Amino acid sequence: SRLVKKFSGDGEKKHGLDEEELKAAIELSEKEGKIEHNEREWVTKILEFGEHSVESVMTPRSKIFALEDTTKVEDALDQIKLSQFSRIPIFHEALDEIIGTLTVRNILEKVSEPDFFNLNVANLPLRKPLKVPITMKIDTLLHELKKQKTHMAFVFDEHGGLVGLITMEDAFEEIFGEIQDEADNETLDIRQTGKKSFTCSAETELEQLEVFIKEKLTKKPPKKFPWELEDENKTLGLFILEKLEKFPEKGEKIELEVLEKKFHLVVKEVEEERILEVEFLVP
Repeated sequence: SRLVKKFSGDGEKKHGLDEEELKAAIELSEKEGKIEHNEREWVTKILEFGEHSVESVMTPRSKIFALEDTTKVEDALDQIKLSQFSRIPIFHEALDEIIGTLTVRNILEKVSEPDFFNLNVANLPLRKPLKVPITMKIDTLLHELKKQKTHMAFVFDEHGGLVGLITMEDAFEEIFGEIQDEADNETLDIRQTGKKSFTCSAETELEQLEVFIKEKLTKKPPKKFPWELEDENKTLGLFILEKLEKFPEKGEKIELEVLEKKFHLVVKEVEEERILEVEFLVP
């Protein structure tokens, strides 16, 4: 795999170590007390990681939650809320005909349009689906996901049938264990504390905060928020760190101006070098 080649130079031996020699060296390091047992397990998994095919990690077809392109947005939102998934495959007539992936950002782009709830999900901006063969190795998949700037791929067999899907999180969980997804059985930690003030966890994603505020301020939501949704899953805490370029103290305030409207962020709770809770005030 590519990961092994980074350690050993290439698939053969030459000036480096081959995979078996690396594993033996890692085992010896554990016996000599140079690394912990869990560290040895991680490194061993990394060495073996790239040799696994996507089939060994993917979610099988029978467990895929997807929506047909004719589904009304209002119905789709209800189903998405129940499913607790943050990226939804959209298909045309049959599951084999995947036409794209729907994300929270796609919904935000159309939420201000007239008759929004009566639109079909096919009318929303969808991410182009990444389709991969069932024989693809996981390290190759990660390279493709990064290249296409997406988090999800659809796995097809030699007959052109959809057999499963795989996410970047699925791949990394093979090494590091369970990773908390942005929608994994977790109640959204945002509260409206005033007419135009909201308090939330610093772990809240910017997209989630926008959606919540627009749902609450339906009559006059902000036309533009003081950030760009360029990076998927960017949290409010990370946004604050980027703006301040330092760890904030409790009570620290940030003023952000957009289209001559002033937004305010107040750091409500911190713990050592970690932001816990933030208040967000909209104009």
